[in-house]
Amino acid sequence: PKVKAEPPPMTKQEAKMLEDFRKHVPGLKHEEMRKALLMYQKTHEEEKKRAEMEKEIMEEKKKIPLFSAPKYSIFCFTHSGAKLSLNNFLGRVYVKAASENQDVPKRPVSLVVYVNLKQVPESKDDIEISMSKDRLWVSEKAGLEEEESIRVHSKCRLNLAWPFPIDPSAADVKISKSKRKISVRVPVVQVKEDVSWRKKLKFRNPYVFQFVS
Repeated sequence: PKVKAEPPPMTKQEAKMLEDFRKHVPGLKHEEMRKALLMYQKTHEEEKKRAEMEKEIMEEKKKIPLFSAPKYSIFCFTHSGAKLSLNNFLGRVYVKAASENQDVPKRPVSLVVYVNLKQVPESKDDIEISMSKDRLWVSEKAGLEEEESIRVHSKCRLNLAWPFPIDPSAADVKISKSKRKISVRVPVVQVKEDVSWRKKLKFRNPYVFQFVS
């Protein structure tokens, strides 16, 4: 028959702990206390490892920017009332100036910028919009909980240079919740143009220009 191994003798520290425990749990045995201590130690080590892993995950998530650059588009309103994309407007100006020898204004009447939001704003207070004659800033406000907890690309922030100087005092801002989009329309500052450059521009085809003396 197998002989049951005798448990190791109690240390002075274990004896003191057992004495203290028996004040709350009368009749507690040494072996029962030892098993409870081992279970507590194992649970404590597991919780410590879990806390360290969660800390590492949070540190990695903090490296992810809270804000991401949103998609946007710019359109121009011409003097004739047409609405063109910025690229089409710039191309039309130079093509007409060269091919038809027209005094086409090199600046549109106004600009409109459409910014796609990541989330549906509850109100205008959720959006921060500021602008100068040269730049436009748009950002969705992030709550304190988002800044301190998990960081994800859930908010947008845009820092855009205007293609032409604008008048920020006459800006018209609209927010569409259904389309999750902001539109910012601003008038362009007009200047007297120097058209002498057109006399030196020889038109060859819609995509090739040549300066001649």
